[in-house]
Amino acid sequence: MKEFLLATNWNGFLPSMIATFIGFVLALLGQWGFGHIKEYKASKQLKERIARELVRIKSDLEVFVSIALDVHPLKTPVWNAAINAGQISLLAGKNREQLFLVYNAIQEFNSWCLVQTNYYFEKGRYNDLLTNELHNLKAELLNDEYSEFGRSIVDILRNLDMNQKEKK
Repeated sequence: MKEFLLATNWNGFLPSMIATFIGFVLALLGQWGFGHIKEYKASKQLKERIARELVRIKSDLEVFVSIALDVHPLKTPVWNAAINAGQISLLAGKNREQLFLVYNAIQEFNSWCLVQTNYYFEKGRYNDLLTNELHNLKAELLNDEYSEFGRSIVDILRNLDMNQKEKK
């Protein structure tokens, strides 16, 4: 056994260990880089899908009449899918906060529409307070003035567009 250990050639051991270590580190760096590229593309696609959905909601809101009877007039399938899939974490903090504010306002708008529709079918007439609330929410969602953490669709579309241009 002693003769076997003495006969083993250790000259190639150190270079092969260094080559193995370098290969391992390069594989980790490649995987890390690929992950960041994949995450960036997913984030960009999510922003584009959300922007298209918000443009559609904005156009629906522009033609919405406060005395319309509709239980859920503003559909948000892209946002709901992103929430359920956990993709919202791909968005930057400020965009995410503002999107939550806007989409909460959209949900609130839908809730008021449901209340107004139920009230109308229960009482046979419109409620002026509900109609005014719908009008105010519509105005807030379509507001074109800048506010740092407002609930304006126009404002979040502007911010999403600016972030897309900054990344290019």
